[in-house]
Amino acid sequence: MHKLLRRAPALVALTGVVTFAGAAGASAQAPTTPVQVPIRVLRNPDGEAVALVQVTVSGQALTFVVDTGASESVISRRAARALHLPKAGRRTTTLSAGGRGVSQPVTVSTWQVGTVTLTPRKIASVQLGLARDIGAFGLLGSDVLSSFGKVSIDYAHGVMTLGG
Repeated sequence: MHKLLRRAPALVALTGVVTFAGAAGASAQAPTTPVQVPIRVLRNPDGEAVALVQVTVSGQALTFVVDTGASESVISRRAARALHLPKAGRRTTTLSAGGRGVSQPVTVSTWQVGTVTLTPRKIASVQLGLARDIGAFGLLGSDVLSSFGKVSIDYAHGVMTLGG
C-alpha cells in the first residue's frame, strides 16, 4: 500500500492544508462557489501523504491521485481501453519522472470529480502501475485543477475544496 510513497516522491505532499492557485475562469464548468470533495489520504510510516479522489469517467467511478505537480492529467491505458475512450491522436514517446514510456492521447467526454462536471478534454493514456500499488487508475493534474482558480487540500480532514 505504501510502495508508491517510497518510489514516487513527486506525488508526496506535506501534511496540513495545501493550496494550489491556478488560472481563474479557465473552465466554463468551474463552480462559482467552493465545492468540497472527499479525498482519501494514504500515509507511509514517515508521514508522507498521497491524496486520492474519486473521478467518474464515462459513468465509471475510478480512483485518481491528486497530483498538483503534474502538468497533465493521465488515465491508465487499461482503464481507457475498458471505458472505450476514443483515441485522439498518435502515440508518442514521453519522458517523465517515472522514466520513458508511450502515451496515447484519448478523449474524455464525460467525467466529474465529486459533483463537479469537468470540461471534456484530451488526456494521456499511459501504462500506470498505480492500480497495483494503491488502487488508482489516473492522475488528476494541474491542467484540470487550475481551471478552478484555487484548490485546497485538507489532508487532516480528508477534503479537497475546488474554487473559492
